[in-house]
Amino acid sequence: MGKERNNNRGRGRSRKAGETLRAKGKTAPGTHVPVLLEEVLATLKPQPGEIVVDCTLGYGTHAVAFAKRIGSDGRLIGLDMDGGELAKTQRRIGKGRCRKSFHHANFSEIAEVLKAEQLDGCDIIFADLGVSSMQVDNAARGISYKSDGPLDMRMDQRTESTGADLLMSLSEEELSTALWELSDEPDHARIAEWIVNQRRVTAITQVSQLVRLVFNAKGMTERTWKKQQKASRFGSLHPAARSFQALRILVN
Repeated sequence: MGKERNNNRGRGRSRKAGETLRAKGKTAPGTHVPVLLEEVLATLKPQPGEIVVDCTLGYGTHAVAFAKRIGSDGRLIGLDMDGGELAKTQRRIGKGRCRKSFHHANFSEIAEVLKAEQLDGCDIIFADLGVSSMQVDNAARGISYKSDGPLDMRMDQRTESTGADLLMSLSEEELSTALWELSDEPDHARIAEWIVNQRRVTAITQVSQLVRLVFNAKGMTERTWKKQQKASRFGSLHPAARSFQALRILVN
């Protein structure tokens, strides 16, 4: 009984901490809170007995809400290209409410998934595109410029090339084009030039290396950028944000 009481207190503290973070507009590490859940449900209006395909399962919050509404006669099919997070979500929501199946697949593979499920259609297709807090908060993934770690950036570990691989293999022109077309980076040509010059000396394998390189290419330091942030009424975008966005898209 003592252990049970301690566990309950721990869960209570954890829940309260999560609520406090959400009140501040933040998300607890390893979780994801969708901002338009009620709007999604109001628009799609899932009904009992329907077949719903969640193409970007993620933390599973949308899927749980769908499952409640389609009930025991309904069917939920979840896809996610992140195999690690898919397994966690499957364990978290895998039982009850409706028939469920899970697929380690990209949303672009929905036709193949439906065929594997022996279905020729479904009632609702839902996709919430982009990265989730689970990936951003994990420094080992190298998704964000906010925490140092390896420049992996792969959403699907089956993907052959990492972010570091592409920084070594793409030409200066290809890098420049990607930075401009995928993230509207105004200093795309200069950053691409710095990447190529740097990799002649040493491989760019860490988040911190790429962040420093972008600062240098822009002729800035973290200190001068922070001054700009304070001076700006709305703050300013991190100098490396666009470069990381472009590289994430290239990798995935």
